[in-house]
Amino acid sequence: MLRTRHLTMGNREYSVSDSGEITRLPFEFRIHNGAIAIKKSIILKPTKTEHGYMRVCLAAGHMFVHRIVWYAFNGEVPEGIDIDHINGERSDNRIENLRLATRKENALNRKRANSNSVSGVRGVYFHRSSGCWVFSVSGKHIKSSRNKDIVVDIANKYHGL
Repeated sequence: MLRTRHLTMGNREYSVSDSGEITRLPFEFRIHNGAIAIKKSIILKPTKTEHGYMRVCLAAGHMFVHRIVWYAFNGEVPEGIDIDHINGERSDNRIENLRLATRKENALNRKRANSNSVSGVRGVYFHRSSGCWVFSVSGKHIKSSRNKDIVVDIANKYHGL
């Protein structure tokens, strides 16, 4: 069952659903001749950032959808805490896919390798002095081998891929 919450952001009212849909509610405004006009409600169309997050333009400025959804259903995010997408999909802003996490917890939930990764697999890197591929988690050495495929297979099993 779809749940919604109403928010005021800037000088506008919005409806936020637990599925991540944001609707600007109707409002009145005065036009140049002094008459009053009404803007209809519209579902805001989010845009995807280069990092995969969804963002909408509100009267208060551009905001990330996951932050709006969290705020509507749970209130303020504590200082120093992130909102983590549990399934790792940054465009999935359903309230059940969002949780509070420390920066470290959020990083551990990443599914992808860093953009500058040589291996393309999270936690796998090439150790030049030994000539081996290494898989490590949180600084702990798990496996190394000259055969990259062996190390990548172990890393994928570890990460549940």
